[in-house]
Amino acid sequence: MTTELNFTASPALGRLCRWLRTLGFDCIYLHQEDRTAPDRSCSDRIYLTRHVDPNERSVIFIGQDKVLDQLKVLDMLISLKRRCVALSRCIRCNTTLINMNRHTAKLEVPEHVFISHDRFTRCPSCGRIYWPGTHVDRMEERISKLFS
Repeated sequence: MTTELNFTASPALGRLCRWLRTLGFDCIYLHQEDRTAPDRSCSDRIYLTRHVDPNERSVIFIGQDKVLDQLKVLDMLISLKRRCVALSRCIRCNTTLINMNRHTAKLEVPEHVFISHDRFTRCPSCGRIYWPGTHVDRMEERISKLFS
């Protein structure tokens, strides 16, 4: 599952980073405490920032304040919609999710979740388990609104 686009988000763009991960894009988030910025000159990543530096390559300036507006700008510039593989990455640690055996999930999720859901995925890095709960419906609605 590749989206062919890799991003690095500056500290001011944490929500955008989480939404890019939700859409299936590899997005590294630079925290405020990260003192050294990655060398962007030899990176295969697109750097997203709220600060303009005209000498930078592979940088997209994000001037909008609301995350859906930020995503719309990115979609216009680099066509996120056709590369989107929604809900395929861990929004916490940015790793591609893997399918999880339902019977294995039974041991690790609340009983009511196991009873009401058939599909589960797991992050192989942090171990977080995902299932298509009601929050997925809301996310898909926002994604549909974004790309309409």
